[in-house]
Amino acid sequence: MQLMPATAAEQAQKLRMTGYREEQLFDEDVNLRLGSAYLAYLLKRFDGAEAFALAAYNAGPTRVKRWREAAPDASPREVIEREGFEETRTYVRRVLRYRDLYTGR
Repeated sequence: MQLMPATAAEQAQKLRMTGYREEQLFDEDVNLRLGSAYLAYLLKRFDGAEAFALAAYNAGPTRVKRWREAAPDASPREVIEREGFEETRTYVRRVLRYRDLYTGR
């Protein structure tokens, strides 16, 4: 659950993780806790729209907000396909595909 150091520090502060240090991102338990908290925040911010939350995890929430504004009548996946970076489109597709495989959707 790769996070940028500043994003990780922000999540650690929100989770009241006293003594958090950037090196702790290499600790799997800490990384998973911070990444999961950030993903939960993004899901809430984007009203449960998984595709938007995943795109924001990859490209940043400000970009996703701009993409949504550029295509207000499109579905989340359509917005990402039309407006998103190739890397972000690929990331969202893969995560959703693996989610479907693991959950049987």
